Amino acid sequence: MIREAKMSDFNQVRELEMQLSNAIISARPDIFKQQQRWAAKEEYFKEMLEHGLESGVYEQKLFLYVEGETVLGYCQIDIEDETDEDEYDDEEYSTQHGAHVVWINSFFVAPQARGKGIAKSLFERVKAYTKDVGADRLELCFWGFDKELQGFYERLGMTVQSVAMELIIE
Repeated sequence: MIREAKMSDFNQVRELEMQLSNAIISARPDIFKQQQRWAAKEEYFKEMLEHGLESGVYEQKLFLYVEGETVLGYCQIDIEDETDEDEYDDEEYSTQHGAHVVWINSFFVAPQARGKGIAKSLFERVKAYTKDVGADRLELCFWGFDKELQGFYERLGMTVQSVAMELIIE
């Protein structure tokens, strides 16, 4: 079952977040110093569920895939409206059209629950939500070391918008 998160989900979501972040740290120790410490603190989690960010720039939602009482996956999204204030926006110098965008900020399924369609179900729920709020696009970024992930997103209908490249100088 997919539902929005509630405060009582904090510990399970934090555990999944830490699994995701530790996988990223393991893959890129050249960027990240140590075991994950960026998982949400309880106060941040509460604020996100109740109000979105304090700045009011955009709204956040956290969708969970739950079996019984167990959270097996999550998808955190940010909803950015074309009317959102941005201190760097200056219509005179703007090069892009304003857009109402839903941004997938974080997306993870527990390793033991993979291959059961959970990620696809979460994605389809977020896609439907994107349409429901009248957004123009659904966007995300992912780490390039996960080669299978691009294929997964392409099978869901997403296309490459841009690519970030790096050259590590040794």
